[in-house]
Amino acid sequence: MKVVTIHQPEHLSYLGFFHKVSMSDMLVLLDNVQYEKNYFQNRNRIYTSNGVRYITVPVNDTTQPIANTMIASEFFTRVCRKNVATIIDAYSRAPYWNDYGNDFLQIYQCGDHSLSSYNEKLLRFILNALNLNVEIVHATDLNVGGQKTQLLMNILHAVGAQKYIAGKSGKDYMDMSLVDIPVEFQDFTHPVYTQWGKDHFEPYMSVIDALFNVGPQIIDIINSANKRKRSRQ
Repeated sequence: MKVVTIHQPEHLSYLGFFHKVSMSDMLVLLDNVQYEKNYFQNRNRIYTSNGVRYITVPVNDTTQPIANTMIASEFFTRVCRKNVATIIDAYSRAPYWNDYGNDFLQIYQCGDHSLSSYNEKLLRFILNALNLNVEIVHATDLNVGGQKTQLLMNILHAVGAQKYIAGKSGKDYMDMSLVDIPVEFQDFTHPVYTQWGKDHFEPYMSVIDALFNVGPQIIDIINSANKRKRSRQ
């Protein structure tokens, strides 16, 4: 059975995204929809010594589809260095920094001018670190149209999906009268893990918070907090 999930290409997304991916054989990056300002396509949260902070990738034009959204020049001249300093402050003493930190920063500091491409490079690094093997497809390459649920169905048909893993919020916006393949709605419980040097746990951080604190076993930690487990081939 070909199990597919669909998600916009976010910037270093949170653990719920990787839970969906761990349940799937294919990830379709929904890059043919409108960029959403002040969302997670160009930013995410990390847990620093001064509390929770956003790391943001500024973009030039917020009126474009995600695939056409370009990173602003100020990221390369100024913001990237600031973000790197914030990341180092937050995680350079964490248990798995020596395993992943330098390689992560090498990719992070080589930003592609396309936001979507940049996010994907970082995503592939995280997937490899977490030992998640999933085929990645771009919605822009599928030559499909439609809005909302119909767009999702057109994508799923184009890739031959036999089951769709939808986010929990999909129940609120999907028109189930248009759905003609099995759908499983994600029921994600955020796991608690050790956040080095912190006196209380902060959920819903970027995946790098978990990566540098607990390393590749984060998938086992996610599964231990969620009843649904998908066996991998």
